[in-house]
Amino acid sequence: MVSKKLSLTALALAAMACGKQTFLAAAFVQTPSVPNPIIASQPIPAFQVMTAYLGTIDTTSPTRIDAKKIGTVTGATAAVAFRHRKDPAAVASDADESRVLPIPEGSQPGMYLLSSKDQQRLTYEQDVPYTLILQTPGADTEAFGARMTPGPREGIQEFASTPVVDLALGKGFVVTRTDPAVPGGDRLPAFVLVGQIDPQNPTAEPKVTFKTVPADATALLKFVLSDRDYRWASYNVPATAFAGGGYFIVSVLTVTTGKVSDNAFLGSTALAATGAAGVVHVK
Repeated sequence: MVSKKLSLTALALAAMACGKQTFLAAAFVQTPSVPNPIIASQPIPAFQVMTAYLGTIDTTSPTRIDAKKIGTVTGATAAVAFRHRKDPAAVASDADESRVLPIPEGSQPGMYLLSSKDQQRLTYEQDVPYTLILQTPGADTEAFGARMTPGPREGIQEFASTPVVDLALGKGFVVTRTDPAVPGGDRLPAFVLVGQIDPQNPTAEPKVTFKTVPADATALLKFVLSDRDYRWASYNVPATAFAGGGYFIVSVLTVTTGKVSDNAFLGSTALAATGAAGVVHVK
């Protein structure tokens, strides 16, 4: 298990610093494509989103990370660069090419957000490095970067024999990972993401009803300090994730950790997460 050792090292080094430092917290997440339970010819497509938080953090007491110590950096110029590989199943116009996609500011201060719904050229490709660059505004501009490389996809035991599982309204749902723990260690961290879908409108963005994906910069920082709670073998998704009934995508996303530029706060992090998914029909 590398998390505890690296976290202690990061804390020890951060303790030498004082005042404010700039941090970068980035996550590249994909919900996999799943079959359409009503219109077989129109599968529910994969959906990917790149999120970055750029801010400042008071490192006077690095063992106490909370929202009150975090400031935001707005007005930065953000972009992601990667080498796209042609998809053999895609349209003829698709080709191997280098892509640089600008990332606009999101609705929250310090957040920069790009999704495949708004930019179809944002594809999630295994073993392809994605380089994220954010350049701060003003006369004292500085560039901060991160590199994320999506890893392998793992499975969900509950969907091994069928892509659609029925569930009674008011019941929770257990997901079990099929990837084994490494010899003498743990499984990789994993997130759970549940989104309600409309099979009659398969290209619409899923409405997220439950997630363990860190939702903001504070949560991402806490994740990098300790990811023990994310290294589970099975997870109980609460009934509240399936309120109202209908069709829901349930995803288990395995996390790989990337690298952040040396000029960023030591607690900065870059994550890539994808995996397996299935459909739960709640009725």
